[in-house]
Amino acid sequence: MSKPIKFTPKVMLGVSKKPDITRNLKKPLSMFGAEASDEDSDNDPTVSQQSSSAGKSNRSNIGLMALKSQKSIIGDANSTSDTPDYDESVYAYDEVYDTMKQAELTQLAQRREQKEQMEGKALYMDSLLEAKRRRDQDRQRALDVLKKKQREAEGDKYAGVESFVTSGYKEQQAAIEKELAEEEAKEKARDTDKATTGGLAFYKSMLDTSEDIHSAMVEATQTKTFVPGPPKPITIDKTIAEKAQEINYASGYTKVVLNDSGEVVDDGQLLSAGLNIKKKLAISSQNEKGSKYGLESRITPTSPTKMLPKTISTFRSKSSIPQSRSRESQSRQIEEQIALQEDKKRKATESARKELIYSLKSRKTEEAVASARERYLARKQQKQE
Repeated sequence: MSKPIKFTPKVMLGVSKKPDITRNLKKPLSMFGAEASDEDSDNDPTVSQQSSSAGKSNRSNIGLMALKSQKSIIGDANSTSDTPDYDESVYAYDEVYDTMKQAELTQLAQRREQKEQMEGKALYMDSLLEAKRRRDQDRQRALDVLKKKQREAEGDKYAGVESFVTSGYKEQQAAIEKELAEEEAKEKARDTDKATTGGLAFYKSMLDTSEDIHSAMVEATQTKTFVPGPPKPITIDKTIAEKAQEINYASGYTKVVLNDSGEVVDDGQLLSAGLNIKKKLAISSQNEKGSKYGLESRITPTSPTKMLPKTISTFRSKSSIPQSRSRESQSRQIEEQIALQEDKKRKATESARKELIYSLKSRKTEEAVASARERYLARKQQKQE
């Protein structure tokens, strides 16, 4: 093997190194107030120890200064303003809820009063006057129809007789025809509205009510300033809690559960016995008498329940009759009543005429008998003389 080659450094005599100019220059101050150290100072242990001790002292001084400045800022803020930076009304949950609930109840009470006033006004005098006007109108219409039928039945009996119609009668007939046309138009419009809209009016009234309540609640919360009060304690009903505890203790497990508000989650276990017993049907006195004499009662426990759907269906059928049909039936009944009255009057006049003729005839016969008797007595007296 070959031997390794050794390199020996060459030292040149009489040649000096260049002086380091940067070492003698003043170093710039760092942000911590200590002089920056270069590579030489890092290599020098004395210089590195001095710089590290100076940096630690500077850091501790800066931390103390920052803490003092923060305390001074907080103290100044507390001394300048005692009011908090946030709005206290954001925590007034109960006060805002109570105000909104009060506004809702007030709005509902106002609507209820308006409805009662409107219903009371419509159900009392106005409805009575309107019903009277309709009855008079139907009676007049029935009389006109009856007169037309009588004229048709008479035929040409009074063909040559002069007839005249007053202006008042013409105006009355025109007004009746006009009212009849208006009522028919209203009924048609009402039927079309019912067919097209359905429950639209009901939902519209509900939306209007909810909108009014919402606007009243918003207005009440905006016009009032709220301050949070002390929290309301949650009171648990002791009787319910005691009952639940007794039931749970008797059963041996948690049979009845209370929630955080103190309400029973399932209160079916707290019901007392006997609430679901069906009541016995009251039997009338006639049925009791029949049972005494050995007769079987015709009323069975299922008879009222069987009769109920029938009554409901009849009520619905009566209420679902259109107004026009009811008006026609009323007009027909009025016509029949008027015809019966006319027939009674005619029969009464005929009976009175017959009685008058009979009375006249009987009077004539009595006078004739009396005159004949007088003549007979006169002749008899003459014969005796």
